[in-house]
Amino acid sequence: MTAQCTETEFDTRLLAERAVQQVHAFHGDLVARMLLSEQDGDGALASRLRTEEPLYRCRDGSVALTDGTVAADVLRDTRFTSVPAEPGTAQYTLACVDEVIRAESGVVAPESPSTQDEVNGAVSRVLRARPSAELDLVTEVIRPVVADVLGDALDVPIVRRQRFQRLTELAGRAMDASVCPPRLTDGYALRDSLRELRDLCGAEAYAVAVLGAEMAVNLATNAALGMLRDLPAADDLTTLVPRLLFQDPPVRLHRLFTREPVDLAGQRIEAGTRVLILNGAVRRERSGAQATALTVAAHPRLAPMAIGIAIVVGAALRGHLGRLRLIGGPARRLRAPVTRAIVRLPVSVTDREAR
Repeated sequence: MTAQCTETEFDTRLLAERAVQQVHAFHGDLVARMLLSEQDGDGALASRLRTEEPLYRCRDGSVALTDGTVAADVLRDTRFTSVPAEPGTAQYTLACVDEVIRAESGVVAPESPSTQDEVNGAVSRVLRARPSAELDLVTEVIRPVVADVLGDALDVPIVRRQRFQRLTELAGRAMDASVCPPRLTDGYALRDSLRELRDLCGAEAYAVAVLGAEMAVNLATNAALGMLRDLPAADDLTTLVPRLLFQDPPVRLHRLFTREPVDLAGQRIEAGTRVLILNGAVRRERSGAQATALTVAAHPRLAPMAIGIAIVVGAALRGHLGRLRLIGGPARRLRAPVTRAIVRLPVSVTDREAR
């Protein structure tokens, strides 16, 4: 599904690919079931996968890696690529998503000119300007602040910032759509937002606005949820965020393709085969080095920037923890096996800190 197509073909292919995944899941394919799961995510099904052999063969010809050593080797192996070498691969891909993933391989993450004080001020202004005692921490605070930080870094004109924020939100499902066909309306919104972001930021940098923004938003949101639940609230953000890269990461699955025939875990894998790496397959080293996390190993050019932004935004939110209270559970994006992104996090805000 890499070739450009008409509107009707786009509809037909998305619907067909979704149906094929459902057929594979019905026949017991654990990976297809995990990709389609709305609630289980990478939990119970991923745990079952990890009890299988080091390499799980899927019904569509893909393979999933469940052995940490094999996964770590594959992530460093130049015989694997993040996009198909040629159009027409047997496994599902989406042309507009392949394009932005391909752009990531040559991107240079920009330096952010935003200071901690500036981000603190941005968060404080949003909380002061709220129209009621309740707000959504993701859509009203975290995502706008991250978009502003990236907008400064990418020199997005001020008059386009609001549109830039909306586009990064619409394009946020790109990583998920790389392995799970979105609904038709979401598919069109994704395709159009990617095209507009490319025009706005340039072909060399729009991967920052798509993939970098999504990783930063997801990681900052996961950190905020952890702090609000008081699990690691006493920890410094520079300790908490790297820990979340393993425990509640912004990227839980990574897609690769073989450039040539390779031997993996004692099995022959043909060229052009899709290889899926699960987060749990990449184990944390004793040193705790975050470079071993799947998010960083799979996205070495953008992950450090996303981590830095998440720490700054998380630190700004931490200054208001005494005023924030969860008023409901997080709402996660549907059909999101890669990110399991929280898209809504409702909180109440008081004018004074709780004692």
